[in-house]
Amino acid sequence: MLDLRYELTDPPAEEESPLDPAQRAAVEHAAGPLLVRGGPQTGKTEALLRAAAAKVEAGADPASILFFGLRRQDTAYLRARLNAATAHRSAAEVGVYTFPAFAFALLRSAAAAEGREEPRLLTGPEADALIRSMLEGEDFGWPEGFEEAVRTYAFAQQLRDLVLRSGERGLSAPELTRLALDHDRPEWGAAARFYDRYVTTLALQSMSSALYDSAEIVRAAAAALRARPELLPRPSWVFVDDLQDATPAHLGLLHLLAGEGGNLVAAGSPTRPSSATRAATRSRCGSSPTGSPPARARRPRSSS
Repeated sequence: MLDLRYELTDPPAEEESPLDPAQRAAVEHAAGPLLVRGGPQTGKTEALLRAAAAKVEAGADPASILFFGLRRQDTAYLRARLNAATAHRSAAEVGVYTFPAFAFALLRSAAAAEGREEPRLLTGPEADALIRSMLEGEDFGWPEGFEEAVRTYAFAQQLRDLVLRSGERGLSAPELTRLALDHDRPEWGAAARFYDRYVTTLALQSMSSALYDSAEIVRAAAAALRARPELLPRPSWVFVDDLQDATPAHLGLLHLLAGEGGNLVAAGSPTRPSSATRAATRSRCGSSPTGSPPARARRPRSSS
């Protein structure tokens, strides 16, 4: 009788592709800010991953390194790659976050240090429900022709997007009102009145425990870190992928984490701005995100 036996083994390790000269320069960058520039699929993310792993190989504590991805679905991949590359050196892990996730963790630490209740992040459905209840319960002076639109789910979604984008960019209700007057857009004026009431309502709901939406939480974390720098020791290295999609709130937090010549390596594509950041992308990807003079921008060329 044939005796069949099966043995489970680990899959063979994937061989790393060779680095091109531009990627190698990014990996070997020793100190200070560096901006890695290149188009989509040119190997920028690979260069950042290999650079972060190289710092751990050189002796940096993984827990002292921060790696930011702009989207949640990206951070899982980035975390898995970095953990696999550094596990043989240390049980500690590189901190891989989106900016809102990092901001929430920082505010939670601040609340614990001060004996306050943990902050809470307003969920998407909660924000939608709040906005629709406000639209149903109050007249914000929408121009003629908006009566039917105001009652629709799509209109509430547009307002939520306006609130989030304004919060990300630090645009206040009075500033939005001024834009409405400058450009003769009465609907912007009504939106500014709504935005002002939204911020006030959120503040009132936060009186028992801090409540933030996904836009405001990054600015709140920056304010907390500015007031109490001891909340977070200065990272040894900070890496940022997809810099072209970062908001002013993200850049403000980066300045606190790695400004004044800190060890920051950021990758961005000046040829692929998102619709929300098109206007600022070229300046953002042409200089250091913290304002410090960057090392000469590198242009990875591989397709990894």
